[in-house]
Amino acid sequence: MRVVLSGPVTESVSARLAVLTRDMDGYIKNTVSGEDEQQEKEDVVRLSVRWDINDAVSATLKTSRATFDTIGRNMEVYNSIGTPDHLTALAGIQAIGAANFGLPNTPVDGTLNYVADNNGHFSNNEVNNSTLTVDWQLDGLQVSSTTAYVDYNFDELCDCDFTGASIFDAARQEEYNQFSQEFRFTSELGNTFDYIGGLFFQSNNLTYKDQIALPSDTLLYTVLAGIPTAAALAPAAPNSSTGRTFNQDGEIWAAFAQVTWNLRDDLRLTAGGRYSSETKSADRTQAHQANAAFGGQVQSPVTIDPVSGAYNALYGIFSIEAYDTIYGELDDSSFSPVVTLQWDADADTMVYATWTKGFKSGGFDARSNGHPDPLVNNAGNPLRGTPITGSWEFDREEALSYELGSKMSLADGAAELSLAWYMTEYTDLQVSQFDGVLGFNVTNAGEATVQGLEADGRWAVTDSLTLTGAVAFLDFNYDKFPNSQCAFGQTPDSAAYPGLCDAGGKRKEFTPEFQANIGANWENELSNSMVVNVSVDAIHMGEYLYAANLDTNTVQDAYTLLNARISLTSAEGDWELALIGRNLTDETVINFGGNTPLAGTLTGGRGNSYYAFVNRPANVALQAQYKF
Repeated sequence: MRVVLSGPVTESVSARLAVLTRDMDGYIKNTVSGEDEQQEKEDVVRLSVRWDINDAVSATLKTSRATFDTIGRNMEVYNSIGTPDHLTALAGIQAIGAANFGLPNTPVDGTLNYVADNNGHFSNNEVNNSTLTVDWQLDGLQVSSTTAYVDYNFDELCDCDFTGASIFDAARQEEYNQFSQEFRFTSELGNTFDYIGGLFFQSNNLTYKDQIALPSDTLLYTVLAGIPTAAALAPAAPNSSTGRTFNQDGEIWAAFAQVTWNLRDDLRLTAGGRYSSETKSADRTQAHQANAAFGGQVQSPVTIDPVSGAYNALYGIFSIEAYDTIYGELDDSSFSPVVTLQWDADADTMVYATWTKGFKSGGFDARSNGHPDPLVNNAGNPLRGTPITGSWEFDREEALSYELGSKMSLADGAAELSLAWYMTEYTDLQVSQFDGVLGFNVTNAGEATVQGLEADGRWAVTDSLTLTGAVAFLDFNYDKFPNSQCAFGQTPDSAAYPGLCDAGGKRKEFTPEFQANIGANWENELSNSMVVNVSVDAIHMGEYLYAANLDTNTVQDAYTLLNARISLTSAEGDWELALIGRNLTDETVINFGGNTPLAGTLTGGRGNSYYAFVNRPANVALQAQYKF
């Protein structure tokens, strides 16, 4: 439900209040809880107030509060492979736990069919945002000040083995706040030189905590008890936990300017740039606990090893090692230029060329499960022979982009067509990759190139019928990436990075080679008091990989979605009733996924399975709207 109230408060003050509340049931059946997941509840309140102080000065304040809470996830485990495969091995471990220790035995479905088997997830999120904009209109110049503050926090609980077996739970908490101030000046348009410039400042603070806890009935007790070299670790598992804390403070200063030189009525040259200076300081700690008072709240870890070396060895099974606090400081600056040339070839055709250079600053990895120094190895895991090496500081990413294109008006203004070719060359592309067990490591891929062709257009065939369409060809390959995480079954082949794989020459995930869509909208008056509107669109997406380690078992096949909408609207536009159908072809679409955590651990590296976040299947909705 959405409610909007707006109007004048006084002669110089106006206001707008918008309230949104949304509840949505899920479409994944959780066989353990019996619930449909992911359930979503969203509440948003936004107030905008504008004050026209005088003819030259106005101020606008916008403030909002939003909460977004979920129960469950639109995710399931499937495609269990290997000898033994993950789910077969898991079923065997569960049977032993049930027979010898009285532990629950919950089978896992293991097929991609909108059925999940897990012990529950939730996520509670809150965002507050306020922005004050003041505009001064001077002679030929507008000066603007934008002051903004935003903060958010979330609490999450995840059954992150993604199965109905009781193995481990994970909790996360994050708090962030940001203040920014921008001063901007803009010239009037239409002069020989049009310009914009300004100064920008931002300060931010991030606190992140997470914890992995082993419940009292964890199956790891069964696993460890059955391995002679690890049996001594079994009593250490139930009710223990390992926790991480990460803190970061940062500041950004920037100055920017852009000038458009109107060389002729049909020719324009734009040049500009932004100089940025950024500082960051961060710290990260990993520590274990013998007894975890765990219920979805992250606990404060105690010492590196509060009881005995058993805990370091125990969490080494997860490729997690405890270590004293590590610190980092970053001071980075860069200049990002842009040059654009536009030419009006005729009254209906504009051609342009753009060259720009940009960057994304470096930083510190909040979620890696190991110390970045390979010589620091506190795990002592008898089940894993290789040392644990995490990530910490990563370098900045740089991009050099080129674009050629044209925007055209056709059929005496009844149609529009846009064409574009682009290429971007990345250096030190920042990527986050699953370590194959439980962690994610942020690193830099050496070089990557993305290039493509795009075309989109609209055509008003008649006063009632409009056609739309777009097509895109994309090529996105790693040119140099010797330190990529290996996929399941892949033999490490990176000489410079032991245990990793070379992804050079491979296509990046989520980059289908071909995309297209086509749509039609028909609107007609049924009577003097009612208008009917019918729209249909088809969206085609080529196949792509969805796992960051480029595992060939994580292929989303090409698909085509069909959507439709039919509505009845009053002639005055004060009410509307619509019937909406989405994904009417009932396509199963994976939007994210990867290796199931601990799949390799529980099979001794010989088996695996995959988790997948899937989009909603075919669905129909009724929508009503009334304006007053």
